[in-house]
Amino acid sequence: MTVRRTAEEVIREQEAGVRVIVINGPMGVGKTTVGKYIADAMEGTAFIDGDWCMDIHPFVGNSETRAMAVDNILHMIDNYRKCSVCRQIVLVWLMDDRQVCQRIKEGIAEMQLELKSVTLVCDREHLIDRWKNDDRCEWRTEEWLQISLDSLEYFSSLEDALVTDDMSVEKIAEAIMSRTGVTEKKIFPPGQLDNIEFVVIFAKYREKWVYCLHKRRQSFEHPGGHVEAGETAIQAARRELFEESGITDCEMIPLWDYEQPWDDGIHKNNGRVYGAIANSLGELPESEMEKVELFDMLPDNYTYDREEALRDLERAQAILDLVAKWQAFPYGFRFTDENYAMFTPEELSRMSILTEEEARSVWRERCDSVVSEYPSFVAGLNLRKFPELIGDCGWGDAAAEAEAKIAWEKLWQTSEEDSIVVLYDCNTALRVAKDVFCNRWSDFCYPSDIFLLVSGEMTALYYEDIVYRYSL
Repeated sequence: MTVRRTAEEVIREQEAGVRVIVINGPMGVGKTTVGKYIADAMEGTAFIDGDWCMDIHPFVGNSETRAMAVDNILHMIDNYRKCSVCRQIVLVWLMDDRQVCQRIKEGIAEMQLELKSVTLVCDREHLIDRWKNDDRCEWRTEEWLQISLDSLEYFSSLEDALVTDDMSVEKIAEAIMSRTGVTEKKIFPPGQLDNIEFVVIFAKYREKWVYCLHKRRQSFEHPGGHVEAGETAIQAARRELFEESGITDCEMIPLWDYEQPWDDGIHKNNGRVYGAIANSLGELPESEMEKVELFDMLPDNYTYDREEALRDLERAQAILDLVAKWQAFPYGFRFTDENYAMFTPEELSRMSILTEEEARSVWRERCDSVVSEYPSFVAGLNLRKFPELIGDCGWGDAAAEAEAKIAWEKLWQTSEEDSIVVLYDCNTALRVAKDVFCNRWSDFCYPSDIFLLVSGEMTALYYEDIVYRYSL
């Protein structure tokens, strides 16, 4: 029996994090050259040369400096993984000490990052040629060449050894990408990737999945296709859905972005997956699709990889379940509708809806009963009962909103709580992680221009783009 996972579990898988590729090998084999080539060719890749992390003059190589280097490397990896634009880290270093290798692997595992490793090797003649062609490095002496040649036997014995004789930098990079699985599809939150070239639509009608039978292939698939010149991704999704299923009356929800590398491991295409909840099935126009059928699960004669399709179907259902929960919230359309500020599934999973009784409990604790009416708020403001905490937040102005974000972060530093309760009225409230609120604060302001914010001992009032400290 298949156990259905929660939306939050599936989202955590989607937000799996950064991949680390470790390139090992003897001195002079080409680790740095290949590592930099990969970093330059693949967007969002950070490059770390382990030698930077023990760059002491004059050079001293002993157990103390190696331990320091490992600590520095792990700190750099940890900082890069926290950066939203970093998707991959390439680390190059000569690691002929098994304990050093193990410590780095353990440190990366503690950060819950995906680790792939490869050791570059070549025969003696090719190593000598590469050594002589790299006369810019101060270490390219006859003494160090002999040390490097002597290490070839050890590096060649490692399980992840990649023989690079007669291979160009481009071919070595391609082999590394293929071996480390970088040619596999990667998943991102919706809206994170630019230059969307393809769209796929997971459509549902009356709780069943919509599949299209391809005329030529005689197998089923989801609607989808290329984004045409001048189209946005959402426009392309609506067009493809109509052309391949006849559906026009539907709610469209971005589910996730994906990056599909080519077989060379360097080039890639970006795509976006949408969910569509159809209110009706239209007539199928003339197209490459023969007919539309409804299924509870994946049909037997599915066109593409079945295992991947089952994972995608589970992910799509989990996110649609999460979105449906927020659509039941009075202001939830602000968080899920394609025309507004679609929150990522990861962000939605870090927000929760308070029951009416929970909302009233917080309200009673912080507020007088009469403040549920706007005039009481306004009267208090006019009488200057509430001191300003943040001046004009600049809602709708990007530069002003960025400054307000910093002010919000500073404001919530006064609270030891890790979340904020947003009270739209005495019955309607949500709890949100502090960083999610600060990053997306302006999206919580609509459609209400007045609400209370509670975190720890702090109670703040947002009213017409100004934040005040509230007190009875």
